[in-house]
Amino acid sequence: MGDEEKKEAEKPAAAETAAAAPEAKPAAKPEAKAEAKPEKQEKAAQAETAARKKKIRKINKMTLPEVEKQLSAATEKMGGSFSKYVQHLSARKEELLRRK
Repeated sequence: MGDEEKKEAEKPAAAETAAAAPEAKPAAKPEAKAEAKPEKQEKAAQAETAARKKKIRKINKMTLPEVEKQLSAATEKMGGSFSKYVQHLSARKEELLRRK
């Protein structure tokens, strides 16, 4: 019975704090949410534009400097010239060098 009495004693105190808390918090939260939403939207928009800029061009559309840059990065990252991507870049580089 001691546990039941404690629970009953806690209920009014919890109800009072719950009633007091919503009055103070909602005034601060809408302002914070209103400010946070545009910031999140701006960050999302910036991430999308960054992703578009980082988009890898088709190999057959790349210029010689672009091919060399991608080739060196891919060779370092993949640890050699075994991947098809690196092989295609190498073929494109040779094609561009033959045209010169």
